[in-house]
Amino acid sequence: MLKKLIFKLKNCLPHISVRSRRAAEYDKIKHHLTSDDNGIVLWDIELDEKGTINPNNKVTWSQEFRDMLRFENESDFPNLLLSWSSRLHPEDKEKTLAALYAHLGDTTGRTKYDVEYRIMTKDEEYTHLHARGKAIRNHEGTPIKMIGSIMDISDKRNLENLVRANDKNLEKKEIIFNALHNVGSALLTANKSTFDKIIIKSMGVIGQIIDADRVQIWRNENIGGNLHFSLSDEWLSNLGTQLEITPKCRTYPYDAVPGWEDKLRRVKHVNSPIIDMLPHEYAFFNRHGVKTLMIIPLFKSDSLWGFLRADDCENERTFSEEEIVDINTAGQFLAFALIFRESLDNANDEISKNAELKHWYRSILDAIPIPISVTDADMKLTFINAAIENMLGKRRENIYGKRCSVLDTDICNTPGCGIACAKRFVNRTFFKSSGKSYQVDVSKLSNLNGEDAGFVEIIQDITEPGLHRDIASGSTGTNASLSH
Repeated sequence: MLKKLIFKLKNCLPHISVRSRRAAEYDKIKHHLTSDDNGIVLWDIELDEKGTINPNNKVTWSQEFRDMLRFENESDFPNLLLSWSSRLHPEDKEKTLAALYAHLGDTTGRTKYDVEYRIMTKDEEYTHLHARGKAIRNHEGTPIKMIGSIMDISDKRNLENLVRANDKNLEKKEIIFNALHNVGSALLTANKSTFDKIIIKSMGVIGQIIDADRVQIWRNENIGGNLHFSLSDEWLSNLGTQLEITPKCRTYPYDAVPGWEDKLRRVKHVNSPIIDMLPHEYAFFNRHGVKTLMIIPLFKSDSLWGFLRADDCENERTFSEEEIVDINTAGQFLAFALIFRESLDNANDEISKNAELKHWYRSILDAIPIPISVTDADMKLTFINAAIENMLGKRRENIYGKRCSVLDTDICNTPGCGIACAKRFVNRTFFKSSGKSYQVDVSKLSNLNGEDAGFVEIIQDITEPGLHRDIASGSTGTNASLSH
C-alpha cells in the first residue's frame, strides 16, 4: 500500500512542479507589469491547447478596467475578448490586434506586446490606453495563458495633442506673418503689378491655412448715393477655379443682401454654412457654389472700408475661433496695405502729372523766343528759358539758386534793377546794351496763400524802327547788358 502511494506521488510531482513554475511565472509577470507605473489594471486570457485566439476567448477583465471604461459589471462588459476588441478605435484596431497575434505567435517569446490604442467608453467617447502583456507558454513555446496590464494615458496624450495643436497654430501664425511681411516689404519697393501679385499670394496663404477654396477682398464704393461692394482681389484653389469666376471690379449693392451692411458696421463677422442662413442670403451665395462662408469686416479708421470673404465650396462647417482671430488680423493688415498703396499710387500719379506739367510748361516757355526769367522772393533764380540760356551762353542748372545779379548786367544791384522797380510798383523799365534797346516787364508772383513768392521778368528787344523808346524818357538805368 505504501509503495503504491509513493508511486502515485512520484507521478504527480512533475505536474505539481509545472503548475508551481507556471504560478511563479504568473506572479513574476504580474509583478513586472504592475511595478513600473501607478494606475495599472490587469487582465488575463485563457487559451486552448493550440494557443489560438478568437473573439469568444475568455478574458478576465478586472473591475478596475471596467471602471476605466465606465462599465458597471460583468453583465455590462462580459469577460470575452470581443467586449474589448469591438470597441477599439477603427484607426487603431488593426495594429492593436496585429501586435497581440504577433506576440502569441512567436514561440520564442521575444516579440513584445506593448501597444497604445484608443478604445470607446460606455459614454461613446474615446480614451487613450497603454497596454502591455506577456504569454505563459508550455515547453514547446505554445501560449496557454496571457496576462496583461492597461494604463489610462488620456491626460498625457491630450496634453501632447494640445501642445501639437499649439505648435501647429504657431506655425500657421508664422506662415501668415511671413506672408504679410512680404506685403509690407512690397508696399514701397514693388511696382503695382508686383504688389498686386504679392497680395494675391498672401491671400492664397490664408486660403490654404484654413482650407478655403476662395478668398476675396471687397471694397466699398458709393454709387448714386447708395453703398455698393466691389471685388478688389481674389484667390482661388484648384476647386475654386472650376467654379464661376467673379470678374474683377464686379459690384453689388448692399441691398442685394439686406441687413449685412448694418451687421458689418457693428463689427459682426459671418461664420456659417449657408444652409443655416436666411433664404435670401442662401440664394445669393448658393449660385456662387458656396457651402460655408466666413466674412470679416474691414475698416479704415472707424469707417467700414469693405470685407474679406473666405468660402469653403466643398464642406459644410464653421471656421474655428482661432482661425477667425488670425484671418481678422490678416484681413485688417491687407486692407491697410491696399489703402496705403492706393494713396501712394495716387501720390505717385500726382507727382508724375506734376512732372509732366513741369516738362510742358518748360517746353512752352523754351519755345518762346523772348527771354524770360523767374526769381523767388529773395531774388534767387528759379527758372530761365532757352532764350536767356542762348544769350548768356550758360546752362540754367549752373545758375539756379543764385541771385539774379549773376547775370552780370550794368543795372544789377542798382535802383534801376527791374525787380527793385517792381517793388516800387514800377513794372516796366528800359535799358540799352551793345547798341540795342530793351524793355523789361516785371510781375510779382504769389503762392496759393496769396503771399509774395517771387518775380517774373520778360525782356523784349525794342531796337527795331518804330519800337525804339528814348531811355531818358522812361528808363531808370542805362547801358545795361540784359535785364537789370
